[in-house]
Amino acid sequence: MLRMCFPTSGGSNYPIRWSEKRCTTRAAWAPSPAGEQPCQTISPSATSDTLLEQHKLGSRLFKKIHHYLQHHCFELGIGPIVDAILIRAPFSNRNNDQQSDLEISFYSKLKQFAHRAALGFLVLGATAYAGSTMSETLIKKNNGSDFRQTSAVASDANVARGLVLLKKGGDSDLREAYRLFEEAARGGDPDAEFNLGTMHLNGQGVPTNSKKAAKWFRQAAERGHVNAQYNLGNMFESGNGIDRNYVEARRWLKNASDGGHSVASYNLGVLYLEGRGGKQDASMAASCFQRAAELGYPPAKHSLGRMYLDGEGVDRNQKYAISLFAEGAKLGDLDSQYALAYVHFEGIGVSASYKLALSLFEAAAIKGHARSQYMTGYMYAKGMGAEHNMEKVLHWMKMAAAQGYPDAVRFIEKVEGK
Repeated sequence: MLRMCFPTSGGSNYPIRWSEKRCTTRAAWAPSPAGEQPCQTISPSATSDTLLEQHKLGSRLFKKIHHYLQHHCFELGIGPIVDAILIRAPFSNRNNDQQSDLEISFYSKLKQFAHRAALGFLVLGATAYAGSTMSETLIKKNNGSDFRQTSAVASDANVARGLVLLKKGGDSDLREAYRLFEEAARGGDPDAEFNLGTMHLNGQGVPTNSKKAAKWFRQAAERGHVNAQYNLGNMFESGNGIDRNYVEARRWLKNASDGGHSVASYNLGVLYLEGRGGKQDASMAASCFQRAAELGYPPAKHSLGRMYLDGEGVDRNQKYAISLFAEGAKLGDLDSQYALAYVHFEGIGVSASYKLALSLFEAAAIKGHARSQYMTGYMYAKGMGAEHNMEKVLHWMKMAAAQGYPDAVRFIEKVEGK
């Protein structure tokens, strides 16, 4: 298998092309009959300072090909090769405002080289001189491996350049990004298909269209794209852009979970816990939450901790539950911090401590957690963990009520005489 390296040009803007070769005695790539004078390579002019010549990639490339052919009973001869001038149009490193754009220059050069390499491999396969059957075999072999690899490099370059333009976010940039993704998607590139789905979902450069987004996500998902599988599973669960189907939601979220997507593992656990898309299975839910927690998704630590605290789907283990709450809180999950505060408030698995509970509730309240805001106001009202402070009571109750927390809304209505 030929592996290709693409050296950087140190900021230079050299064109990438093949060395010019001439042969007047036989066709390209044909083996030399006995006694025939070998073709000679005409060296390029000294001013033709290309990357291939600068790094001697041409000789190294053909040496690899020759070794491969010898292994399969072929012989490589030297003859005319497709010159760069035959490629339909040079790839530009200018943006849509016709300004030179160094940020995307590398991807243009990469694509340019890959197209020529792919064409060279195709010519090699098509003109191999070893009989029609063996020649067809070689063509198939190149189409199935080396040719597809070099075409994939060009597709990757399209996707990479498209992502640069997508990040810039201008109208013309988004239109060009969409064109590049669409071109790569025609060749079956799952990253391109995923990006097209994302653009349709978010209305980037195109009108928002959830149905088209679902179509592109499905195509990428079927090719094994994990993020597309996750998005498709969520769309089946919500009915956004596609008919709601919890069975399909489970299937695609499981595929994404198996691919290492932490949030997919968590969402799959919720479907198992609530019995959507199949029978309710607390044990499977706990397993999904465990996987999501191990993959570093903080909310999963809270959900798994609740299951261990209550013994739902797992053997009850309050100590382990509290450790999960502490881990989640450390990672910034406010539900975990609330749960940690609550076990100290009630004395579940630990000695009750109103002072510690209040400090944990108030820390979560400051970050906008509605239930923690209510509990902070409640504890100041009751003088639990701190002296009674009506100013703080009203402050935190109003904050919680503004987020629609029912108990806080009722409290404020009662205070205000409504």
